[in-house]
Amino acid sequence: MGKRRLRQYPLYSNKEPPAVLAAHFTPELFEKSQKYGKDKAKFSLVSGLYKQCFDSAMLQFGFYAWSWDVAGQLLSKFGYNSEYEVSSCSFLDHYMGHHISSFQHFLWLLS
Repeated sequence: MGKRRLRQYPLYSNKEPPAVLAAHFTPELFEKSQKYGKDKAKFSLVSGLYKQCFDSAMLQFGFYAWSWDVAGQLLSKFGYNSEYEVSSCSFLDHYMGHHISSFQHFLWLLS
């Protein structure tokens, strides 16, 4: 969760808008926006913690190093050598990163 959202989280418990904004909100709209803000902050916290844990596990178990090696081997089959590290990084990010984010989304859908 961003520092700003964490700092503003207690403000989502306010029952009425600040005096400056009161003319622009109906009570129902303000309550709805407060609930949305609170839910968005909670989701941000949970997804940030999940991402931190997931990335830490990937580092701990050597997945990034393994996938870098696999990307290098795949590129070498296409005639590229170690001079093409940027290509290797791009390949790794595009193909492996996409599948990781798809896998994370799939896990989120299952929960």
